[in-house]
Amino acid sequence: MYISAQIFIVVSSVLYGLSCLAKDKKILFVVQIFSSLFYGLHCFFMGAVVGGIVTIFDILRVVIFYILEKVGGTQKQKIFSASILFVIAIICSACSWEGWFSALPLAGALIFIVALAISRLLLIKCATLISGMCSATYLFLSNSRFGALVELIPVVLALVGIGISVAKMVKEKRKNT
Repeated sequence: MYISAQIFIVVSSVLYGLSCLAKDKKILFVVQIFSSLFYGLHCFFMGAVVGGIVTIFDILRVVIFYILEKVGGTQKQKIFSASILFVIAIICSACSWEGWFSALPLAGALIFIVALAISRLLLIKCATLISGMCSATYLFLSNSRFGALVELIPVVLALVGIGISVAKMVKEKRKNT
């Protein structure tokens, strides 16, 4: 179980980090769905129940945002659906509270929900960075030291993705002036 959990976190971290290099929100969503699936398996195998529960709702949230993005859903629909899932995640997390650090996956999820609701690719990448840092801290405090170390992969890749996006924005701005 332990070795499987470590393999899952490596796959999850690589996928999550690669999602930050996506040039399109739909690709970002699909890659993050698979990343979250592996992350949730890692959490459950390591006994980090809150992380696993929040991840289930992360998967549902990203699927809903993907569908709404595809069919042209309104901002109001995105915020409403994300809010419902977040409230359910809080209730489930309260039932399996492991200590103050159990708030970290929820904080990362909340930041990500806000970024998804605003629906700007650069902001989503920044939220991915912050969520990754929350996740690494949670895993470290849940005694998944290897998972916490591997979770730094998406943090670094998020920084690279943010840098690429900002460089493109600057280049386009220079063209237009």
